Amino acid sequence: VDVLAPETVGLREQMERFNQADLVIGVEGAALSNILYCREGTRVLNIIPIKGIVEGYGEWDCGQEYYWNMAESLKLPYWALVLRETAFSSPVTVPLDALESVLMDIRFAAIDR
Repeated sequence: VDVLAPETVGLREQMERFNQADLVIGVEGAALSNILYCREGTRVLNIIPIKGIVEGYGEWDCGQEYYWNMAESLKLPYWALVLRETAFSSPVTVPLDALESVLMDIRFAAIDR
């Protein structure tokens, strides 16, 4: 596991680390656009808090589609973990059972290849 806080490193290092990743897990936000630098086949898990209203976007029923569209066009298998009880502007805590479940889905999808 390699944890990256993009605001702490330069663009070149972000590009290199995303390019080396086999799996990218991130919370919906601008830093996830670094999947642009991933190799084809890198798996992407987008954690999407949707409780309440996101200013300028209205209600999010299932998050936004930016990263799903980007992942699809780059041939990156994509999963979303929607957090209905967490607001976008709040600290994000992911329920362990939900995370384990989606990680198992990702693992088995990788085995099926």
